[in-house]
Amino acid sequence: MKQGSGKFYGKKTRKLHYWNSLDTDPGWLNFGIGNIFTIIRRYSFTLRTVVQYFVVLGNSIFLHFRSISNKLKTIVSIRYAMCIKS
Repeated sequence: MKQGSGKFYGKKTRKLHYWNSLDTDPGWLNFGIGNIFTIIRRYSFTLRTVVQYFVVLGNSIFLHFRSISNKLKTIVSIRYAMCIKS
């Protein structure tokens, strides 16, 4: 074997993963829809006004899917109803 004088000789190099590449590790995308709703519920108790709810929902990428959109609206409706009763 030839001894290298370069600074990268002998180091293992990692292949960089890009979002749209076929080599992207799908493991980091492996989360359930329950985790998303946990996050929404956790932050729904910190948001105070209806306007803030609709700003969050309007910017959500999940509104492309009708069933998820309806579930998010249900969470907001329940939270808003609880605010009105109290």
